Amino acid sequence: MLVGIMKHQMRPLAIIVACLLTGQMVYAQEDIVKKKDEKNDEQPVVNLSQVVVQVGSQSIIGMDDGLSAGSVGKSSLNQTQLDIIQGSNMASVLDKMPGVTMGGSPRPGGQILNIWGMSDTQSVPIMVDGALKTFGKYRQGTLFVDPDLIKQVTVNKGAFSPEVGNGGFGGNVQLTTKDAKDFLKDNQNLGAFIKYGHHSNNDQDNYTAAIYGQTKNQLIDGLIYYTKSESNDVRLATDEKYRGSSMDQYSYLAKSNIYLGEEAKLTISASNTKYKGWMPFAAMGGNTITTEPNNDYDWKRRIFYRDQRDKNYSVSFEYLPSDNPFINFKAEIAHSETKQHDQKISPVPGQKKPSILLSTFGKENWTTYKNTNIHLRNSSIFSTGEIQHNVTVGLQYLRKQQDALMFYDSGKYGKPDFNYGYFTPPFLPAGRQTITSAYIADDIKIGDFTVTPSLRYDHVKNQSFGNIAGYASMDPVDGHDYRSVTYEGLSPRLSVYWQPNDTVALFTDYSHSWQSPNIHDQYTVQAAGISGPNGTSRDLGKEKLRAIRFGGMLNLQSVIVSEDRLTFQATAFQNKVKNEVIRKVGAIYCEAHHITGNNKTCGKPMSAYHNGPGYTIKGLELDLKYDSEYIFGGISATMIKGKRKGSPRNIWQENGTWMRDIPPRELTATIGFNIPQINFSMGWQSKIVRKQTRTPVITDPKAGALSYPLTPGYSVHNIFMVYQPYGDKGPKINFTIDNLFNKNYSPYLSEKVPAPGKDIRLSVSYQF
Repeated sequence: MLVGIMKHQMRPLAIIVACLLTGQMVYAQEDIVKKKDEKNDEQPVVNLSQVVVQVGSQSIIGMDDGLSAGSVGKSSLNQTQLDIIQGSNMASVLDKMPGVTMGGSPRPGGQILNIWGMSDTQSVPIMVDGALKTFGKYRQGTLFVDPDLIKQVTVNKGAFSPEVGNGGFGGNVQLTTKDAKDFLKDNQNLGAFIKYGHHSNNDQDNYTAAIYGQTKNQLIDGLIYYTKSESNDVRLATDEKYRGSSMDQYSYLAKSNIYLGEEAKLTISASNTKYKGWMPFAAMGGNTITTEPNNDYDWKRRIFYRDQRDKNYSVSFEYLPSDNPFINFKAEIAHSETKQHDQKISPVPGQKKPSILLSTFGKENWTTYKNTNIHLRNSSIFSTGEIQHNVTVGLQYLRKQQDALMFYDSGKYGKPDFNYGYFTPPFLPAGRQTITSAYIADDIKIGDFTVTPSLRYDHVKNQSFGNIAGYASMDPVDGHDYRSVTYEGLSPRLSVYWQPNDTVALFTDYSHSWQSPNIHDQYTVQAAGISGPNGTSRDLGKEKLRAIRFGGMLNLQSVIVSEDRLTFQATAFQNKVKNEVIRKVGAIYCEAHHITGNNKTCGKPMSAYHNGPGYTIKGLELDLKYDSEYIFGGISATMIKGKRKGSPRNIWQENGTWMRDIPPRELTATIGFNIPQINFSMGWQSKIVRKQTRTPVITDPKAGALSYPLTPGYSVHNIFMVYQPYGDKGPKINFTIDNLFNKNYSPYLSEKVPAPGKDIRLSVSYQF
């Protein structure tokens, strides 16, 4: 192991380690600090117990505090686990959780998330401090948040929360950023944090610095956090470089909590992640571009220089009076913005011109996704006889806007009809979706049972920003109708939770929800006069979901030794979706086309999308964890199967087809040990993935373009170590080896893009 580390230049890390390991000398002056506490006693310190949420367990295995209805269908990662993973992107972090799978590539911003077989951004909403994240540019990832800004990850699997509507079929992801309370020690009002990390695979260096503090009366705290990452291209297990995966990225976070007395808190947060670098248009694509050896220009003329920025702003207010059970109020206002600017290299005399295509957004392009959301909710606790109620009422407003502009002036596209080359890509329409919602839920507790009926109402309005004359046809036969479309409806849900004691609980949940088509589905067109499905899709109906899950949980203590814990959760689920939105291009256009084999029988105008009959996804998830003073471990298994009525190419086909986005069966096992006397922990993690034999082309040989390549099974192993030689008064060292045996494998959802080879990750952090 040490030989492998020495192969890589790590002199900056060695210097920091040497310096930090001498840090215990600083604490020889603790008595001086303690003398200052007498002055602090004179300051009025506010009791914050009403509004401060305590940090959960920071164990390596990440066990919940106990059984509760709130832990049903939920997986989480705490700060200790995030430090061990040392992820370069957020999707690779979430990939460690049961029921969650990463797709895409190792390139910065080239990843997508899949929860219980669903990958669409509308089906898997992601929130950062309450700010919704979306991004739907073709062949790009969906999540660009820097993992180093995050302290807590929570994944709620399934569409069973009344707080999530018009989507969330797969579940939702909640990312919580760090704040000053995560760093401040007892009797400390000002502090600093530094961290250096190194990844051997791509020679990545990570630099982090933070300053944090609070007022003497603890009414206001604040954090400023900065991190920067630089790397070369990722190396595969074959030692081949995965071109276009180098990283030049920086991120910052500014966050403050303001305590307005004992019962109210205001939190303000702002974060930003910026990436710059040369990258192929398809961030999720493979390593397939061939260039002239040792010719840097020949490589760059085929790709783009990308400037990518991801911003999040949020303000939340909590009010929880201790003497009024009818008020537990929270208000959130948040805004997120994700931008990409791609630009081709300038031509070099005597060499080939840059490769410029309409399908890859031309010479230059600008893409922006903006989301603004407001969420107000209040919970009231009261009793009616022997029945206890906790009624939550919420109001939500969400505005999602996407804008795209490209510059492509070749041929006819440089003429006035096409605005001299500046226009919105027809395959990435610009527009706005506005959602207004209200919901009510009542946790009714009767003895050992908690029954929770809920009802949600959503009103959705889709608006297009249209396009220029070259694409916005006025001919009715083309069907370019950019008028707005509205959808509305109710989503009833019912949950039953039974917990007779602290050891066992059973649960079942039912949801009948829906989601509207998004802007892309509704307003994608082709150029005027093109044959085939060319029009906007204003006739699309809502996708409808009937979902059920059921299972049980165990929480056992003192199982093998005193004060150890063993938890187990088993969840079975089924999602049945009707009116699935499917694109027609490359498919059977209408039922007459299916019968006659002639697409001209479909008539005009013809929308680009239509509703298919639907699909069913069902699965089983098992999660077992054990923790004790000296030994910890866990094992999780996920088995999912999905089948569609008809085919994505032909919705009238009698035979059903396998769903494309279903990950293969997966088993993850972790085992490790602690030596608490010296603050040392070490563990081994294995992931075993079955071969994938199910994709649409298996049952519809003509659906190859709508399928992912089949993949063989594989197993990959990691080891990790955490060491704090002086406890909280010194440095913290995290050591991880990903892909320990340098396994050459390709995850199924990554479309045969190979995974990175062995990566030795080491970080050292220190708090002052």
